[in-house]
Amino acid sequence: MIKPVFEKLAHDFEGKGVFLKIDVDKCEELSANFGISAMPTFIVVKNGTPIANMRGANQAGLEKLFADNCK
Repeated sequence: MIKPVFEKLAHDFEGKGVFLKIDVDKCEELSANFGISAMPTFIVVKNGTPIANMRGANQAGLEKLFADNCK
């Protein structure tokens, strides 16, 4: 449900960051390192440091996360 929204925002903000989808079942160590305990979880990382995150499939929240952090 949120996948098309994520993909559109990644396209709209192209050049402002790198947007990745991670399979938490295949990347268990990475998931643990970022404390992912809910799906979906969106994390903004700058210079290796998480600066913002959002859990859940909330379109308005995801749009705000991108707008606030992908300048």
